[in-house]
Amino acid sequence: MSKNIMAIALMGSLASGKDTAEGYIEHQIRNFGGGYEPLILRTSELLDQEVKNKFPDAPVTQKLKQLVESEIDDANPNFIVDKLYKQIVACPKDNVAVVINSVQTEAQAHRWLELIDEITFIYLRTNDDIRFERYNLREKKAGRPSISSEDFDSLNNRFFDASVNNLLRFVPITNIFDNSFEKAKLIADINGVMSDIL
Repeated sequence: MSKNIMAIALMGSLASGKDTAEGYIEHQIRNFGGGYEPLILRTSELLDQEVKNKFPDAPVTQKLKQLVESEIDDANPNFIVDKLYKQIVACPKDNVAVVINSVQTEAQAHRWLELIDEITFIYLRTNDDIRFERYNLREKKAGRPSISSEDFDSLNNRFFDASVNNLLRFVPITNIFDNSFEKAKLIADINGVMSDIL
């Protein structure tokens, strides 16, 4: 029996709130999914594992993840998507609502569209100062030291040079959400998209 696949793909810069949005979307699927089971695919976790494979004695850092991701993209631009897609194939459920967190390049977006007929893309836009604060809060929670705003800016170069901004062409204007201030607004925006597709 073939799977029924519904897919939602999150896009946005570093610390733009994709993990938060993922949680809201998963909640909607679990409670209002009409028989669909959520399957969360996290690019970040895949990159964590790739860093551990390549640098087994080093702590996983954003810089190492970006280095490994760049090497992977240069060698095989489809590697990340294809590896995540294997989780969909292996999923025993017939009705699967896939949440992809996140799509980071045009090549990844194109590859997902080759593999899955219909994907709802959501782009999260967030104020730079707020993203910097969120990033350091996340680092503190993980037991890692905070970084300076200059270091944060250098981490962002990977995400801001054409890559993430070019992804906007995959996203309908109604699915571009500002996640800078009100959490209630983001929840309402996500609920609106989810009510259209569930």
